[in-house]
Amino acid sequence: MRNANLLFLIRITLYVLLICFLFFIGTASALLTSDGIDPLDMEGGSRPLAMGGAFVGLADDLYSLAYNPGGLAWTKGLALDLRDINNYSLMQSSPTGNGDAVGFIFTTKKLTGLSVGTTEVSFGTNTLSLVYGTKFSLLPILANLSFAKQTGVGISIKTILGSNYSQTGQSDLSAVGWDMDLGFLYKANEWSRLGLSLQNILPQNMLGGGIAKWSNGVNEEIPANYKLGYSAKLIGDDDALNYDYTKGLIISGQLGSSSLRTTYGLGAELGWSKKFFFRIGYGNSALNYGLGWRLEDGGIDFAYYKEAVTNQQRAEFSFVYFPGKWILVQKLEEIKKPVLILGDALQTVSIADNAETYDEKIDVSGKVKSEVEVYINGARAYVDAAKTFKTWVPLKVGKNLIVVELRAQGEKKTWDYKVLRKAKIVVAEEEKIDQQIKAAVIPEVKARLIEEKKVIEQTKEKVEVLVTLGVVEVKPKEEFVLEDRITRGELATWIVKAAGFDLPEVKKDVYVDVPKDHVLAPYIKVVSNLELLEPFPDGTFRPEAFVSKKEGEEIFRNFGIEQ
Repeated sequence: MRNANLLFLIRITLYVLLICFLFFIGTASALLTSDGIDPLDMEGGSRPLAMGGAFVGLADDLYSLAYNPGGLAWTKGLALDLRDINNYSLMQSSPTGNGDAVGFIFTTKKLTGLSVGTTEVSFGTNTLSLVYGTKFSLLPILANLSFAKQTGVGISIKTILGSNYSQTGQSDLSAVGWDMDLGFLYKANEWSRLGLSLQNILPQNMLGGGIAKWSNGVNEEIPANYKLGYSAKLIGDDDALNYDYTKGLIISGQLGSSSLRTTYGLGAELGWSKKFFFRIGYGNSALNYGLGWRLEDGGIDFAYYKEAVTNQQRAEFSFVYFPGKWILVQKLEEIKKPVLILGDALQTVSIADNAETYDEKIDVSGKVKSEVEVYINGARAYVDAAKTFKTWVPLKVGKNLIVVELRAQGEKKTWDYKVLRKAKIVVAEEEKIDQQIKAAVIPEVKARLIEEKKVIEQTKEKVEVLVTLGVVEVKPKEEFVLEDRITRGELATWIVKAAGFDLPEVKKDVYVDVPKDHVLAPYIKVVSNLELLEPFPDGTFRPEAFVSKKEGEEIFRNFGIEQ
């Protein structure tokens, strides 16, 4: 029965789209169309513009109000977009508390620098849009279909509040009118989306809409437009194809067609630490780019882009606010419910924060409350009937971050655990002294050897710390000889790594025996500039020569280390 309902829904959707393509996308020949102007174009915002306008298939924030109302059900917030005093917009999206959302956009635009023949043209307009978005699962017959839960639909009613068309040598004209947009957004899986936006779809003069009524008595059809888009969250900490707690990458693409022009756009957004973003896109035959900065509940965006109508480069700033709780209507019984249902959902867990281990992997297991999903570093863990989970997480030498995330009823909560995997080395002296202790017969000799072993173990721990931090390199299964002498080149490398010095670019030979392309040249250049290791009187450095006791003691004194 579910499959039959799904097939029926798909067929109906395809029929509706086909009708829209064939009949709603008409042509127009009047003032605005001849100049390539859509009087109800409300698209903007620094983030979408920087991504080449390819936002129909993404629609993951309140800019879905303008680009694709099908994504509105998953968004909330307030935004002010500002290009200059004549070009700005204000928009807001608010969830209703019932799985849907409502919003509005108010836009002021003024296009200048246009020309018709030898005359100059300018067009200014104030527009208002009221938007509603929900999911197909709102319909009882579709409520249990996963497809319906992942598909959003939205409608936007747009009206021209006032406008002015000015052409050199002619009287100014004004126009009013209204039209409607329809949008769909399908979440194909956790990390990819497909969107469709049908803009200005009312047939001419249907219910008095679909046209711009000019003050000279002429009615002009508002050109319809349709756009198809796709997006993918390739890297990120939440619902991404590849998990990364601190970095993010989203790509998007879009195709559009109308009687005014055929458009396409490509975009990408790179994020660092969930605070800083770089965006780049290709739209209107030009390269667009922008920056973003996010705080906990808001942020600032900037875009430098090419405007489609005037073909001029523009700059825009956006100020956004994403409140933690912003619900238009909240039922009384919902207010009485606990605000956080996941507060004590993680009943037990096997790991602790700041844990240390020598193992190549770590056991992450525990127990959760009923109807809770568990994700370990972005990958879903199996929860059995007893509500327990268990998985193994591989560890690299050094610092590791393990993120345990619980999800339930649209809520998420994470626990971060830092784990240090210490490097394990084999010390040649340790095996030798174990054999000597085992063979010792005289108690005094055995006691002395045991004390020597304690010193070796303490030294081994210090070396393991250096190996863990990457200061000292030891190949797997290779014995580390504590009594081995080190070369001047090795010591230069250890000093630079331990102190965290940046490696400089070596443009000329450091010494006669250290050419600029020598593998240790950057390290030797650093210690030489700091006068930590002096060259020999003949002007050579001799990176293969062993470090003398005097040199070692001097270097330790420079670092404030007592022998």
